[in-house]
Amino acid sequence: MKVSRSTLALLALNVAWLAALSHFLARPAGTSNTETKVSFVTNYVPVAKSARTTVITNVVVATNDFRWAQLESEDYRAYIERLRSIGCPEQTIRDIVIADIDKLLAPKMQAANPRAQDVKFWQPVEQEMWEDAEQKDAMRQQRAVDFEKREVIRELLGVDLVGERLRNQGQDDYYGQRLGFLPEEKRARVRLALDQFADQERTLLEQQIEEGDGVAGSDELKRVRQQKDAALAQLLTAQEREQYDLWFSPAAAAVRDEVYGMNATEEEFLKLYQLRKSYAEKCGDAPKPNAATWNDYAAEVRQAIGEQRYAEYARAQDTDYRELLRATTRFKLSPEVAAQLYSYKQPAHEERARVENDPTLTPRQKAAAFQAMADETQRAFKEELGEKAFRYFIRRTANPWVRGARSDANGVASAPQ
Repeated sequence: MKVSRSTLALLALNVAWLAALSHFLARPAGTSNTETKVSFVTNYVPVAKSARTTVITNVVVATNDFRWAQLESEDYRAYIERLRSIGCPEQTIRDIVIADIDKLLAPKMQAANPRAQDVKFWQPVEQEMWEDAEQKDAMRQQRAVDFEKREVIRELLGVDLVGERLRNQGQDDYYGQRLGFLPEEKRARVRLALDQFADQERTLLEQQIEEGDGVAGSDELKRVRQQKDAALAQLLTAQEREQYDLWFSPAAAAVRDEVYGMNATEEEFLKLYQLRKSYAEKCGDAPKPNAATWNDYAAEVRQAIGEQRYAEYARAQDTDYRELLRATTRFKLSPEVAAQLYSYKQPAHEERARVENDPTLTPRQKAAAFQAMADETQRAFKEELGEKAFRYFIRRTANPWVRGARSDANGVASAPQ
């Protein structure tokens, strides 16, 4: 059967097209940002032989024959270097290696759990889990495996595994935010150390709950905390430790609590922090100075930040102001609203004291006067806060200058608090 030249040419082109398509489909996805180029060269050479015309077709395929096995290695460091050598993005390398190590350690994680996996809906698994000492031991062992995994990832990639996962999930990262002054590799070391020592403290506290032997205040718990401080001293430079203490020391935490609601500046915070550190060196880490030293401490605060700011500082210590501020914050009202409503407190207390000490008034008359003052105060509060914010606030406060006097069974008001 004779075949025309055009038919043979068409067949040759089809062969070339199929070769290109098969190469494209066989190529691994996502291995390189550069497109693999495939070129085809087809020569048509007519040769006279007898009475027939023969077409010789040479198909030359130039391609990069890539196989994933070329990159894989039992040595993760070599594996990572090979991935980098082909231009694999660093984030993709992280994802590949982390997923691989997750799978590698999954059997070890599962083996730490002694409980059967075939759970039935009628079994009280959750309750048994918290009451079963073996289950608690298993959870500790699983945390130890996770610590091991985090250290492996840090050594291989210089990555803070917990921070990486939280970022990928769009979650807040408590330590990541507060340790942001550290490079990632060191941040991973510090976070791991903090979590490991927290795990030890948790174990001691669980022992205290189970045995009731006062472990929380024992020398053993103090020893764990001293070891944590020693570990941090090895990990952090002196300057880094100063930054760490501004976030995590009891003195810094106490100052952050003290300045709630006064919008302190960085300079004011640092002044108060130094005062609190000095206090802690003298008196320990009590949440607030004791009565014997409070006046001296307050005088130093007043001198450090000035009279006007000290008045705002003192207001910020009052739970009434804090409850007002929580209400205004919760319902997105201006902080000035809280300040304005708080200004009613002193006049209200003075009027209540005047009524209470008035010898011409009977108990019932005093009760009526107290209630009238509370009603007027509540009306002003409701007008400024709005109905929802007012109900939120009134449920949280127990102060009689807002709630009114409490009455006994005979309708006689109790003394103001």
